[in-house]
Amino acid sequence: MFLYAVACAKRAGFWALIALLFFSQAGRAEERTDIAVDYFGLERGYTVGGQPVTLLCVVRNRGKEALPANQLRLRLSAIQGLDFTQGELRPNLPEIGAGQSLSYRWSLAPLSLQANLIAGVTLEKVPAPPASGVNAFALEPQMIVALLPRFQNSPALFTPNTKQTDPPRARANGVWRVGNDRAAVQVVLTANRNPVLFLQGRFGKDWQTVAFAPLLAEVRAGEEGQIAWAEAFRVGSATADNETDSAVLNLQGAVGKRWSAEVQFTVAPGTGAIQGRLRLTAKRTLRVFSIRLPLLMGVSDITLADSKADGKPLPVAPFATPVEERTSVSALLMKNIAYGIAWTNTAPIPDWRWERTPLGDALRAPLLGVTWFAPEKGDIISAGATLDIPFRLLAIGESQSATAAAPFALP
Repeated sequence: MFLYAVACAKRAGFWALIALLFFSQAGRAEERTDIAVDYFGLERGYTVGGQPVTLLCVVRNRGKEALPANQLRLRLSAIQGLDFTQGELRPNLPEIGAGQSLSYRWSLAPLSLQANLIAGVTLEKVPAPPASGVNAFALEPQMIVALLPRFQNSPALFTPNTKQTDPPRARANGVWRVGNDRAAVQVVLTANRNPVLFLQGRFGKDWQTVAFAPLLAEVRAGEEGQIAWAEAFRVGSATADNETDSAVLNLQGAVGKRWSAEVQFTVAPGTGAIQGRLRLTAKRTLRVFSIRLPLLMGVSDITLADSKADGKPLPVAPFATPVEERTSVSALLMKNIAYGIAWTNTAPIPDWRWERTPLGDALRAPLLGVTWFAPEKGDIISAGATLDIPFRLLAIGESQSATAAAPFALP
């Protein structure tokens, strides 16, 4: 699971930011800048045991003007359970053209097998020399903190169905899994018992793990008078239901202490679409600002010759999603399997809007997801009220393009 904290240095001290580590995402600063971090976390999404940790940070210029060189810098912090190894820890950003992105990578070493692994990165202005005057580029520092998913041992994934005649099946005894002969999901708990979802698809006779979700759901909300913060879904228990023509895996749990929650996956025969549903029930009256559905990270087997983890900037190749931006699907292609997530165009609450998750670094860590956003001041949800949000996870075999996923958009 990723934990993010974004705050203004003028309004919160460092230790206040550390307190936000108990939640999965703090609210963004009120004034959004044109330069922002699209992603900070593990390059491969999770780590195992005492293996070295490779962090990836993607910075994008969302504005219409180029960012001059040496105006901003990144500052890497090993907060808990990690030790620095080598490389530039405070690199200055070079010139970044409008719409362009850069990626930075660092290698760190775990200090123990028991401690949580927590790292942070700060995007801030480069201090101007005293004689030069005030730097004209306006930016309030942003700090992003990540709790890094770690398994004590490599996840052992259950072998999916191999025959077309096999009916869909779900399991919740020892293995949390549901699937048919074309697509499957399996949920595995990390060392600190956060759920990670693995999405599998079939091409020919071969099964591939095409993506995993280190985050199943996230809600940013607060009571009246509070600063809203985001919390992630944690699993308490799981149940399986097998019928003649469908199978259901239901994960029961909570989002923080203020929401009871369920994430449900239903699979029918003969399809690579897995029906998902997020149900949230408020335990108290809250003002809600955003709800994020499962965040998928694609599995990449590409080895890049220039990808040393030494804190030096690497250009992110321009990448346009093959699925039309207005289509409520985010998908990519891996080994003839179009995979991704689809969502409905019908807002869970009137006047809410969806925003597609930026792809990040499509070669090193492609991200697929969506977040529902409330109007600027949020919406009041009364205690006991339930929100029901459908989505689909997709693993469409025999595909030549990610556009094969587009027809699976929900109405």
